[in-house]
Amino acid sequence: MQPSTVAVELKENIYKQLINNNSTDSSLFQASEKIQTYSVLKERHLQAMWLEQKYFKLLTLPNGTPITVLSPGIWNSEAGPDFLKAHIKIGDQELRGDIELHLQQDGWYHHNHNEDSRYDDVILHVCYWSPPNEKITVTSKKRPIPSIFLQSILTVPEARLLQLIDLDLYPYKLFVGSGRCARMLFSKISQENTVDLLRSAALCRLEEKWLRLQAMSETPPTALLAGICMTLGYKHNAEPFLSIFHLLYNSNISSESDLLSLALGSCGFFRLFFQQKWGESEVYLHLEKQYHHLKEKAATTDLRLDHIRPANHPVRRLALLAKLVADPQMRLLHKTVWNLWSSNWNNTARHQWKNLKDLLVGALPRYEDPYWERHYTFENKEQPKRITLLGDDLRLEILINVLLPFLYVHIKARGSNEEVQAFEDFYGSLPASKTKKTSYLGHRFFGETPKKLALLNADTQQGAYQIHRDFCVHYEASCQGCPFVERYIQNYKK
Repeated sequence: MQPSTVAVELKENIYKQLINNNSTDSSLFQASEKIQTYSVLKERHLQAMWLEQKYFKLLTLPNGTPITVLSPGIWNSEAGPDFLKAHIKIGDQELRGDIELHLQQDGWYHHNHNEDSRYDDVILHVCYWSPPNEKITVTSKKRPIPSIFLQSILTVPEARLLQLIDLDLYPYKLFVGSGRCARMLFSKISQENTVDLLRSAALCRLEEKWLRLQAMSETPPTALLAGICMTLGYKHNAEPFLSIFHLLYNSNISSESDLLSLALGSCGFFRLFFQQKWGESEVYLHLEKQYHHLKEKAATTDLRLDHIRPANHPVRRLALLAKLVADPQMRLLHKTVWNLWSSNWNNTARHQWKNLKDLLVGALPRYEDPYWERHYTFENKEQPKRITLLGDDLRLEILINVLLPFLYVHIKARGSNEEVQAFEDFYGSLPASKTKKTSYLGHRFFGETPKKLALLNADTQQGAYQIHRDFCVHYEASCQGCPFVERYIQNYKK
């Protein structure tokens, strides 16, 4: 190892040793202003009851088998089961999975959960009312799920229950328990050591991201484009957008309109449902007509369309993806980004990192389009306010999640400690994204202490994401079995 790279490796190793340490089994790794009362019980009341694990006595199956709730799970505000990653014991059997709640047992079938694969990991069906005749609840794979009924084991009358539970408070961070690491690690180590750990994890995250992007593409230009296209899909549609990118990139089609038509058709947007929805749009009909000549090149790609803001609709993002693939300058993006860094990192004082950030995000194109700047999809009514195709928030996401991994790996390969330190300073100058996940991790790791302010910067935020991915995601329900705290103490106890 060259002397100039020693400090770089040491910084990364703060976190790498936690991942690679085999001393612990790692087999799982690979408030409203006015209180409102309700006169009718709602499923949301049931969710609040389950989250807080009070208002009812000891839980048992109808046959008397005891149930111990080690963790109720994570309140799910999106589509799917009500609670994710719960940890329970039924008799002597430990189970980890999801929880679904209904007032009546029939709700499972009324909502077609028995045909929905999103509910295949449910381990317990929690109902309020006891049915006259209990039914067997099954998943789409025909796996039976035990059901329990709460009405007969309440510790307070139902009317009192409606007064005690203020639904405006849920879900709320006050009721999200902080993790074991908050009590046993982060409350004891210094702010400096906390930040060092997060930044070390962030550097490992950069390397991992670039390795994944390289594995998906043959060259740096396509790796950068692939990463950008995955960012356009967000977490739910990242993989489908990657598939569409490769389809378009290898299609030998240069026309932006043809590329968009092929992307829309491959994602099923010319099916009868969408024809009936958008059939009055001339733009849509033109693209549909083009698709008839491109069908032989199409693939089948499924997208998630729930819980999406209109400006982020996949149709609009596919329009942007088609522009990126059709733009010959995007094949040179890696050279442009590298030249901007190489020409500016040594001439930039720390308080002027914003100028370099503006240069790097400025390398991303600002496409103008008279149609897509006024439409979310193919609705006839134009939006009164211009909607930027590639806005500032999305450009910052691309910088952090795609351009920085590319830069870091190549900067590190040059072996200059000074340049790596400059990169780390630049990374630490970038603001963190405002996400629910960051708020959740801040409370999970640090509780309500000032240390959660450590996640205000992009590098420490990304480091928290990496720790969550490597550790929490496997033990999120109850922290039981998670080796994170012990590994840190073992490696860095002085």
